[in-house]
Amino acid sequence: MSKDNDLRSKLAQETAHLDSLIKGDESFADYLKTGFSSPSKRPMMLGYILAFLFTAALLFCGYQFFLVHTRDPVFWGVCLILSFQAQTTIKLWIYIQTNKQYQSEELRRFLAAIGKF
Repeated sequence: MSKDNDLRSKLAQETAHLDSLIKGDESFADYLKTGFSSPSKRPMMLGYILAFLFTAALLFCGYQFFLVHTRDPVFWGVCLILSFQAQTTIKLWIYIQTNKQYQSEELRRFLAAIGKF
């Protein structure tokens, strides 16, 4: 009986520890802020500025293509597609850089936790 109780108490401790780790998760905004904690802070700011500029270009080109009857719908359609591709590429780059920084921080935490044992 004592082995069962010991096992149950250890499982309860591990469950409590895992619950505390799960509750400590960051929000999406905190996750995106992680990219700014790396040494490449300036390229990240430039990436966000470019993402906002391409978003504005995407909206403007979409407005011109769909709602305004111009003589050059092909031009605005091509601009719409190019701005969409540019925006998508910039956002993917931002997420890749943020994920790289987040993973390296998690690896440091993991190695520090291993070092405690």
